[in-house]
Amino acid sequence: MARAMRPVVALMLLATILFVVDGILDHSYANQPIFQEYNGVGWTSFAFAVANLLMTIAVARGSERTLLGRIVLSAFFIVERPLTAFVLGPKPIASVVVHFATAAVELVIFIGALRVWRLGHSLVPADMDALLDLEVDAPGAVAVPPAAVQIAGPTPTSRRGEVDDDRCDR
Repeated sequence: MARAMRPVVALMLLATILFVVDGILDHSYANQPIFQEYNGVGWTSFAFAVANLLMTIAVARGSERTLLGRIVLSAFFIVERPLTAFVLGPKPIASVVVHFATAAVELVIFIGALRVWRLGHSLVPADMDALLDLEVDAPGAVAVPPAAVQIAGPTPTSRRGEVDDDRCDR
């Protein structure tokens, strides 16, 4: 499951960067104190970046509850980013593009995180134990007697071109 989480976590980091870029673009365009921009909500992009980074760290550590929270947060950002691109006032075209890019990344995060969450819940604990069991008698394991194993080439301990003493006896 960790392998399935890697792209989601990487996209969360990308979304964090996009939030910061959006905050910088909006701040440079408005040219006002940060707490007065866009009717007092210009600072929210930076707050979203910090919240997103903290959630990314928690999800990367394997917190299922945080993953569920991130799924909900992604659904919020899918709606919030395109809406705030136009509702809060005039913005540079680059900022609007970053808003929509962030919404697209959030949609991919939403789908990926939901897929990972469903994957984690598709296994019954007994199936998970059987999957991780390394014994030969585990269900689905193929038991091969040692006498049936035949060496077809050089063994891992021998070098190419050398003959092992054990193989010369045959």
